[in-house]
Amino acid sequence: MACPAFYHYDPRFRVALYGQRKLNNRALANSFKVESNKICLIKAASDHTHPGFGEVKPPKYGKFNSYEWDIYADATILIENGSCAAMFTADCCGLAVYEASQHILGFAHCGRGAMTPQNKPGEEIDNVVSRLIKTMSKKAKHTPRFTAVTTGSICPKHFTHDYPEAQKLIEPFKQFGPIAFGNEERGELNIPSIVREQLISLGVKIENIFHDNLCTYENPLLFSYRQACHEDLDRSKRNALIVTLN
Repeated sequence: MACPAFYHYDPRFRVALYGQRKLNNRALANSFKVESNKICLIKAASDHTHPGFGEVKPPKYGKFNSYEWDIYADATILIENGSCAAMFTADCCGLAVYEASQHILGFAHCGRGAMTPQNKPGEEIDNVVSRLIKTMSKKAKHTPRFTAVTTGSICPKHFTHDYPEAQKLIEPFKQFGPIAFGNEERGELNIPSIVREQLISLGVKIENIFHDNLCTYENPLLFSYRQACHEDLDRSKRNALIVTLN
């Protein structure tokens, strides 16, 4: 069994991050002894031009030996015990959110595109985090009880937007205030911080939010697309994010 760069164990769910992956297969998920017919491969959207952008979709489960994507989406919600979802990213933050009253597990791709507010300034924030939490909350019979884990993100100092054409990409994030940036002049976007503050505003208790404290650019076990571009390295690898509902 491959050794994860990050592993969060809870009796109710698990989250694992594996670096330097080549294939989008289901073998890593199977190592958690989940049911082989309940593994959902998610193809996340890079931006609004890709299918499933910003969408929360129900999981679908392909055959174990299939390399085909099961859904095109930025988020899904597992509701069956023994089910699993896998996503492959290069620098983007992954978010797992467990809701105890329903025993369900949300899983989201929190890349820059999916995290960009789709609302006008001054309106309620509308992005993949708010959509996931609201979708999960609608089904709760009582006050939702959330536990959240973030993993697999590049850190702010390596996620700069300090060239003129990049300013329009970070302008919507100013709605979040200073927490959105490590250094605003350099456009150091801090996605894990934004996710954390959003979760708190949506009712997740701060003591129930966990972060891996890793940077994909700096950790040799992980793949970083930005590092690969800067240093002319192989750009085909990815990091595998695996979540299971126990």
